[in-house]
Parts: sequence; structure tokens; C-alpha cells
Amino acid sequence: LGYRPVLEDTDGASRVQAAIRQALVFLAFILVGAAVVFGIMALLGQLVLHGGPSIDKPIYHWVVTHRIHHWKRVMVSATKTGNAWSTRMAAASAAVCLAVTWRRYKWLPAFAFILLTVLQRYVTHFIHLAAHRVGPPGFPHGTFPSGGSERSVVFFGLIAYFLWREFSGRRSTAIWAGAAVAALAFNEGYSRDYLGMHWTTDVLSGWFYGILLLAHDHARGQDEQGQQ
Repeated sequence: LGYRPVLEDTDGASRVQAAIRQALVFLAFILVGAAVVFGIMALLGQLVLHGGPSIDKPIYHWVVTHRIHHWKRVMVSATKTGNAWSTRMAAASAAVCLAVTWRRYKWLPAFAFILLTVLQRYVTHFIHLAAHRVGPPGFPHGTFPSGGSERSVVFFGLIAYFLWREFSGRRSTAIWAGAAVAALAFNEGYSRDYLGMHWTTDVLSGWFYGILLLAHDHARGQDEQGQQ
């Protein structure tokens, strides 16, 4: 009986050390993943800066000359789905609902959305510094890549993945969920391009950037569940 406190202290210390190691591995995974995403987007940014104008300017001038007033009003409303507050409120609502319905790891959706918000904000900031680009006429602060296009992919994509994982898990449902996310992302990119808020290559880069962030967060979530 006299050795029990010593054993309990040893077990407690081991658990603390294991938790610290797991936290350090998790942090390293996040930092390395973020660095990889930044490196890819910084390289893509240089390609867009040098080769983008030859693609963007003809498309921009064609869209401007063929723009329809009533359709433009529709696009002004449609493009709001990818605004920062729209996507974050959707993510917050999904996190609350999933915390109620999930049987295990109730904290995971909220944690994933918070982490994604922070990661997206700072990685995007450094991308802007590495590849600063002036936007189209009337929107000089439109930057590379298109934030609305990226947010539509990454936030709605993660919401769709969590809902699919909890309530279905079937391949056919995954296809429909992916199609819904693709439609939202296309709506956002098309509306921003139509309104002249971003160059076309900024929109395409925004979609690609969103896919990279979504893949990174998905891999992190899988790794975290595997360690539980």
C-alpha cells in the first residue's frame, strides 16, 4: 500500500509527458502544413503576377462590355455568400449543431473551425505580402487570391464533410455534398468575376487555395482522431 502514491504519481507524470508530446507533434503538423500551403501559393502568386494579365484583361473587358444590369444586381446578392462573416457564421452554426448531435469528439468541429479561421487569416496575410497584386478598376484592393472563392471552398467544404461523416458516410451522399460545395464555390467565383471584384486568375487561385486549406485541415482532423 505504501507504494501506491508513487505509482500514481509516475502514471500521472507519464500522461502529462504523453500529452505534451502529442501537443508538440500536433503543433509541428500545423506549422509544416501551413508552410507548405504558403510556399505553393507564393509560387503560384509569382506565376499569376507575370502571366495573369494576358489572361485576365481580355476576359475582364469582354465581361464589362457584355454586362447586364439586372443580372449584375443578382450577382451583388449572390456574392455575399462568400463574405467573411457569412462563412464564419455558417461555420459557427454548424459547430453548435454538430456538438449536439455527435456522439464522440463533440469538441472537434468547433476546434477545427477555429483553427481553420486562424490558419486561413495568417497564411492569407503572408501570401498577400509575397504576391501583392492590384485588383481590377474600381476594386484596387482586390488581392491575390480571391478570398471569397477560397472561403466558399474551405468553410462550406468542411461543413459538408462533417455533416456527411456524422449523418451518412455513403459514397453517393459524398458526391452530392461535393457537388453542393462546388456549386457554392462556383457561384462565389463567378459573381466576383462578373462584378469585376477580382481578376479571373485570382478566382481560380482562390479555389485552389481553398482546396489546399481544406485538405490540410482534413488531414489534421484524421490524425487527431487516430490518436484518440
